[in-house]
Amino acid sequence: MIGSASVIIGVIIGALATYIANFSLKKMELNHAKEQELRLEKRICCANFIAEANRLVIQSTHKKITTPSEMVNLTAHYTNIELLCTVSSTNAAREIFELILSLHNQIEKEADYTYAELRMKLVGLIKGEIEFKT
Repeated sequence: MIGSASVIIGVIIGALATYIANFSLKKMELNHAKEQELRLEKRICCANFIAEANRLVIQSTHKKITTPSEMVNLTAHYTNIELLCTVSSTNAAREIFELILSLHNQIEKEADYTYAELRMKLVGLIKGEIEFKT
């Protein structure tokens, strides 16, 4: 009787330990999947922002935008960066946004940084954010 009771208690303890270990493992897998998805979203939204910024910078050499609605796509991509990325990445994107506004302004002013420098700064920050950390 004592032997069978200890066997049952051992089985219950073993089953409980297995359940806790599996639960813990599944929780870690879920967190990893969420982080992976967030890194992908950050990469996509920043790539879209930079692509639209490139288009507007190139466009500024030929003609200036005539209505604010032409900045809608860039504004939408900037908002995604604000929602998903760190403050430093958001600030770097804002600098690009402000530069593009000044490039399309009828009265051009001297910029502190070139578009290429600002773009490289943003890309470096985003690479740091989406880097896989173990």
